[in-house]
Amino acid sequence: MARKIAFINYKGGVGKTSLIVNTAAALVKAGKRVLVCDFDTQSNASIWLLKLDRWNKINASGEGEVYSIFEPGKAQVKDLIIRDAIEGKSGECPMPGLDLLPTAFNLVDLENEYNGDPKRSPFLVFRNSWRWWSRTTISSCLIARRTFSGLPSAASLPRTKFACRPTRTPSA
Repeated sequence: MARKIAFINYKGGVGKTSLIVNTAAALVKAGKRVLVCDFDTQSNASIWLLKLDRWNKINASGEGEVYSIFEPGKAQVKDLIIRDAIEGKSGECPMPGLDLLPTAFNLVDLENEYNGDPKRSPFLVFRNSWRWWSRTTISSCLIARRTFSGLPSAASLPRTKFACRPTRTPSA
């Protein structure tokens, strides 16, 4: 069963993106297949892994990223995953096994502007879109996000083994 590890903190600048991308790279180098789920509204993990030109296409179209699963019938999580996400300058894949579920800036709309079916909360839509998870060959799922009320926590993903959540940093 795949492990899910969440890097969650409301405060910016605490190293969520750096930790998740470097942890993913280390796991891939150790022979694991890794899925990075970018649920941070700033999209930094997506931009870092895809590079700006590839990410801009996703952000401009509004398709192929996390918010798409909340629009009825538009997409499922498994359809949005970019396999072997990192591309070199000549199109080669320098890190096979590192997959990405990208996000774009419109994810921030989920909290205040999402008007889905009132009988199906964003939590249920999100959780149901992960039904395929038990049949995956992915060994680790790393999740980056800031906390906000629109998107469920990593612990709500099906068959979660554990989640690592940073605590607040002590005041100086």
